[in-house]
Amino acid sequence: MKMVKVLDLDTKRVTTIPVAELAPGMIRIKPGNDCTEYYVEGHKFNPKSSIQHPPLEEDDRRLIRGIVATFHDVYPKTSEEWEDAFRRDTHPKKEIGLWVLMGHVFLHFTRGRQLNYEKRKDIFDVVLATINNGPEATPFTVAPCTLDRKRVREIVDYVTAQAAAGERFPGWIADVIEHAEGERPW
Repeated sequence: MKMVKVLDLDTKRVTTIPVAELAPGMIRIKPGNDCTEYYVEGHKFNPKSSIQHPPLEEDDRRLIRGIVATFHDVYPKTSEEWEDAFRRDTHPKKEIGLWVLMGHVFLHFTRGRQLNYEKRKDIFDVVLATINNGPEATPFTVAPCTLDRKRVREIVDYVTAQAAAGERFPGWIADVIEHAEGERPW
């Protein structure tokens, strides 16, 4: 059984537990220059760094509009809020790329389907947890009410396969931008 380190943000105490004992809402972090991975309670973790990069280029803003359109209901943020967050990130292009990947995966599981908010939110949570926490920890760090274990595994496996096939990035971009600039289902 894989063991992981859990950091209590209040006490700064580190414990080691089996990955299967991670609680829903836990997220994986690598603080500072430390290469060690820790899991923390997601609602307690709020790193707010200063702006590190100039305003983004129009190509990046176009991607952001795609991200906004894709996650409009499950992760509602304005284009300005997204750009602000990306400009604070150490590697904004990489982070934008991750969100484009997540958008592509999310659309794969939601586009053309009549899904209520709860199911769309559960799919988003699984996609986000897979990117943040890795495929092994995801089933233990999300608690989707509308998805069975088999569906969670399908989403995790698809995220993992798409992330491993990074050469498909232009296709992900086209998918997310087409969604933003095409017909909106809402």
